Order: sequence, then structure tokens, then C-alpha cells
Amino acid sequence: MASALRILLVSRRFWPLVGDSEDAMADLAVGLRRYGAEPTVLTAGWSSQWPGTTSFQGTLVHRLPLRLALPWGRWAYLLGLSRWLRRHRQQFDLVVVARLRREACTTLRALRRSPVPVVLRAEADDCLWHDQSLLGVRCRDRCQRAAAIVYRDATTRASLLGAGYDDMLLHGIPDSVAVPPPRRGGSSLDARLALAAVNQDLNSAIDAPIAVFVGRLRPHAGLARLVRAWEQVVRHWPTAKLWLIGDGPYRDDLYRLIRDLDLRHCVQMPGTFESTDDLLRAANLLVHPGPLTGIPRVLLAAAAGGVPILVRSGPEIEIEIRQQPALAPLITLLDRDDAAAWGETLIASLRPPADRNALAALGRAVLRGRSMPRLIQHHLELFQSLVAAQA
Repeated sequence: MASALRILLVSRRFWPLVGDSEDAMADLAVGLRRYGAEPTVLTAGWSSQWPGTTSFQGTLVHRLPLRLALPWGRWAYLLGLSRWLRRHRQQFDLVVVARLRREACTTLRALRRSPVPVVLRAEADDCLWHDQSLLGVRCRDRCQRAAAIVYRDATTRASLLGAGYDDMLLHGIPDSVAVPPPRRGGSSLDARLALAAVNQDLNSAIDAPIAVFVGRLRPHAGLARLVRAWEQVVRHWPTAKLWLIGDGPYRDDLYRLIRDLDLRHCVQMPGTFESTDDLLRAANLLVHPGPLTGIPRVLLAAAAGGVPILVRSGPEIEIEIRQQPALAPLITLLDRDDAAAWGETLIASLRPPADRNALAALGRAVLRGRSMPRLIQHHLELFQSLVAAQA
């Protein structure tokens, strides 16, 4: 039956855009196809230059116009989404929607008279969006009519239960990341050379300490504090580099801060990357200076590669460490918000670990239960049961 499942994946953001939710949907599309299902992706066209139809590793991708610069651009996009779903609903056995937001409400409303089950993939901050958005209450009520809601960690489950979602509706499927092979001598240098060949901004000295941030560049992500703390790091290590990987609304303000502090030679913003593998191999440290509303996939990927991690302390990461204590040697938690404390901790954390292979072995052991085949199998079992129940 799995080979016959025709699955539509709906996500406002999809490749080439990156992020936790986007990467999860991309992995799902690739994995479902590999295991015999027939996935199709329906997403937004963020640029008028993007083709309306394309392919992502063999999976058909349809893009609907999204013009946020126009007064009614978002609503025109949602109307187009609703029409597309009604027009093509007989072509799919099941629909999966990323996040519990506008796309989820639009999909559930468009397919309310259809036998096609709708599965939602929740993120930890979706319930916060329900509380803050003008449409939040209505969207939360609509999302409770889904056939199932998939969550990826204990924090997300707690937020869903706190918002009144039925526990019988919730299905926990942890995120998956690729577990890399054991590190070989020279792999860090090879990664640095490969990155420098692709992007001159990523040139670095062979022995330079490198810290990497991967995520959306947002005002409340602690990035300004991280940049100010880097002044202290550079005084200690003049060749040290900070790579801010990603894009977002705070990019221009962040660049002005880097320029004003005269840190353009050591703090780079090279944009987004489809894969973080080389970035993590090249790095001495993964840093996340802002509060986490879930466990980022890049954190799991760093743990799998034995990369030390420095994050802002918070309940989500503390819960994850309590549940998987083997992660503790990889992660440094900091509950301070001043740049001086971050500078001191960065300097201490950037020193090479005694045995990075030993750290990588710990990370791989933790993540072995999160393999991609297991993640896809769990999704397929859920999808098959929902389709069978509907039939």
C-alpha cells in the first residue's frame, strides 16, 4: 500500500529556502519517494523569477505566487492555495502541512468535505503564534480538526497540550539527521578549503578558531550580543572567524553593527547553504545565542559530528539534555545575556577538545535511534493507518 500512497506536502517555505521546518519537509519528500510513495510539494513562489513548476531530487514541486509587497499579496496566495487544493484533491490520498498556521487552516477548510486526511507538522512556536496573531484563536480551533498532528520533541508536545489539543491527536516522531562517518585526519582542513573555494568570505587561516551560527537572522535571536562578544574573542585570537549562516529581516541591521564595530574582517554573513555538512566539519564551535523554541536540527547534526555547542540556556534544551544525558559533554549552556560573559565563554569553548572523535562517538550513539529510514517508516505507518481508516 505504501507504494500507492500519493502524498501532497504543503509548506509555505521550501527549498531553496532552508530552516528546521523547511529541511524537515525536504527530507520527508526525498524519503517518501525513496520508500515507494509518490510525494508532491506545493509551496510559495517567493520570487517572480522562480518557475511555477520544478523538481526537487525527483519530486514534483508546484509554486504558487506570493507577493508580500502587495497589500493583498498574502491573501491572494492563500486563495490560490485553496483553489489549487480543491481542483486537485482527487489526485492525493493524504495531505501533510508544515506548521499550524495559515496554510494549515486554509488546507483544512478547502478539504473539509473531502475524504483526504490532513496531517499537520507542528513546531514549538506555533502555539505562541496562536496567542499573538489576530487569526490565532480561529486557526487553533481549525487545526484541531486535522486527522493527526506530528510533533518532534517534548517541548512541542507540552505546548500543544497546554493549548488544549487532544492527546489522541498527537503523534511524536523525532527529527532525523544523517549520522556522519568517523572523522578522518584532515577532514576539517579539507572542509575549510572547499568552502573557501566556493565563497571567498569563508577564507580562514588553517588553525583559526571558527564559530558558526546557523538559522534565521532575526532581531531577537541574540545575534547583536554575539557580534559584540566577538570583539573580545578577536582580541584574544586575532585570526578567529564568526560565520553567521542564514538570512532574514535582521540582516541589514546586523551588517551595520558589524561595520560600526569594524569586524567585517572576522564576521561574515555568506547567506544560506543547502547543506551544513562542510560548515560543521570546518567549525570549532556551533553557537546559538538566542532562546530556543525547540531543538534545531543543526544542533543534532553538530552533535553527530562531535562539534562542541554553545547555546543560550532554556527549558527546551534542558529537557532534551535530561532525556538524553549523553549529549551533556557536547553542550555548554549559558544563562547570561551580557556580551562580556558570552565573550569569555566563547574563548573557552573555542579551544580544541581533547578528543573530537570521542565526542562524535557520543553524538552518533545518541542519534542512532533518529535514523532517516526510521523517521520515514514512522511517517508511512501513520499515513497508511489514516488512509485505511478513512477508506
